[in-house]
Amino acid sequence: MRAQFSQWEGVQRAVFVVTGTWILASLVKSLIREYGLPLAERTDTDVDERVVRILDLTAVYVIWTAGLLVALRELGIEVTAFLASLGIAGLAVALAAKTILSNVLTGVTLTADRNFRVGDRIRVQEYVGDVLEINLHKTVIRTRDNEIVMIPNDVLGREIIVNHMLPEQKTRIEMQVGVAYGSDLDRATEILRAITREQPRILDAPTPEVNVAGLGDNAVQLQVLVWIDAPRGKRQVRDQVYRAALSRFAAAGIEIPFPQRTLHRADASSPPDALDPARAASDDAGS
Repeated sequence: MRAQFSQWEGVQRAVFVVTGTWILASLVKSLIREYGLPLAERTDTDVDERVVRILDLTAVYVIWTAGLLVALRELGIEVTAFLASLGIAGLAVALAAKTILSNVLTGVTLTADRNFRVGDRIRVQEYVGDVLEINLHKTVIRTRDNEIVMIPNDVLGREIIVNHMLPEQKTRIEMQVGVAYGSDLDRATEILRAITREQPRILDAPTPEVNVAGLGDNAVQLQVLVWIDAPRGKRQVRDQVYRAALSRFAAAGIEIPFPQRTLHRADASSPPDALDPARAASDDAGS
C-alpha cells in the first residue's frame, strides 16, 4: 500500500513538473513575442527579428526537453541511460543528416551577419540577384532574369559573396569609348564629361573621370568612370551614355572607328619568281 502511495506521489510530482514546464514555456514564448519582436522590428534590418524567432523556437524546445527529463526522473525512470541513448541516437542522426545540419548552422550564421540582409543585391557564383528570404536551410534570391534561385546555406558558407549594397548603395560604372587616331582628345574628353553631367543617375561626387585607358590597334580607348546612386540600373546608364556619345561625336566630327584590316595582293602579271622570292633563291642555288 505504501509503495503504491509512493508511486502515486511520483506521478503527482511528474504532473506538477509537466504543468510547470508548460507554464514556463508559455511565459517565455509570450515574453519573447510581446517584448522581443517589437524591439527587433524597430531596427533598420530584419536580422534581429529572425534571431528573435530562432531564440523563441530554441527556448521552447530546451524548456520542454528539460521538463520532460525531470518528470521521468520523478516517475522513477532512470534518465541517465536515456540520455546516453539519446546522445547515441543524436550522433547517428547528425551523421545521417550532416548536410541539413550544416545548412542550419550556416543559416544561423547568415541570420546574425549584418553584412548579409534581405533585399540586398548580391553575386554568388554566376548568379546575380536580390535576396528574398534567408531560411535555416536555404537562401532564396531573385535574379535579374526574374528567376528564383534557392541556394543551400552551406554553399553560401563556402562561396565568395559579393554584396553590391554594402558598405553603401553608391557604386561605380566603367565604360570605354574608342576614338580614331588623330582625333582631338581634349574635345572628346569635354564631350564625355558634359554627357555625364547631364545624366540624372550619375553623381557629382566623386567627380566623373575621363582617362586614356590604352592605345588599341584601331583606336585610342577613353575610359569613363562614373558613380551612380544604386547598383540597380547600370545597363540603362550605360545605354544613355553610349547613345549620347554616338550623337555628340558625330556632330563634332569625331570618328569612332571600327576594326579594319588591310590586305596587300601581289600583281598577277609578275613572274613566279617575283611572287615567291624564297622559291627563286632555292632555284638559283640548285642551278
